[in-house]
Amino acid sequence: MNSSHYKVSGNYNYTVTVDLKGQLPYQSCLITLLAFSDSSLSKPLSISVYWQKLRGQEVTNLSSHLSNTYQVEAVDVGDVLVANVNSESDGFKGVARVVFS
Repeated sequence: MNSSHYKVSGNYNYTVTVDLKGQLPYQSCLITLLAFSDSSLSKPLSISVYWQKLRGQEVTNLSSHLSNTYQVEAVDVGDVLVANVNSESDGFKGVARVVFS
């Protein structure tokens, strides 16, 4: 699942959805990530999300932000946001990497 604002990649056996409220890259944007057992989106999965910010070659782990939602702030404009999504549900493995640019 990709759009002009993000790309999902990785080796994982579940479906990841991305909901954008507002317009990237502006600070009024709210990003919400969800995971489901399959593409029918009928069974939600428990997930953990680890956010990072990329500025050039510099990577900053946003360790204080472990939610599946992220409010884009003024300081984020111009950076690349990365969300590493991990399923915590039995039988669903792998990491989905969602890159927002």
